Amino acid sequence: MRYVCRSMLITLLISIPFKSFYSEGYIAKQPNLNNEFERRIDELNDKHKELILNSIIYIESRGDHNAYNQKENAVGILQIRPIMLKQANKIMGFEKFLLYDRWDKEKSIEIFWTIQDHFNPELSLEQACHIWNAGIFNKSRWEITENYRNKALIIYNNLSLK
Repeated sequence: MRYVCRSMLITLLISIPFKSFYSEGYIAKQPNLNNEFERRIDELNDKHKELILNSIIYIESRGDHNAYNQKENAVGILQIRPIMLKQANKIMGFEKFLLYDRWDKEKSIEIFWTIQDHFNPELSLEQACHIWNAGIFNKSRWEITENYRNKALIIYNNLSLK
């Protein structure tokens, strides 16, 4: 009896009123754990993407969208080289990005995610670093990006604690 009363009380507490053409009444609202779980997964995924991006931005330019590396002709907040811009346009299927877009923070980030979404759909931090530092065509030469990847991992972990 005690269990039945408690169960009824809980049902009443989570009930929501409704009106229909035929009658008025109450429906017990069941918690949708799937939606909550999916929402939390999406939040964590967004946070992971933000941490990857911010880690690479910090390594490349310390957040300076006016950064320029004359030796590599790398420009902007993500130090985008012309070859990376060409690859992003190839993925898009048309010339969406122009050389001067590398100076624009928002466009640079869009270029970054165009490349990452195509070549790193699982959002691996190590893969993101390797692609961005060594280029798309050096996929098998992991040793050339070891220091870069280690730096990014440290920054990623520090940022995730904030």
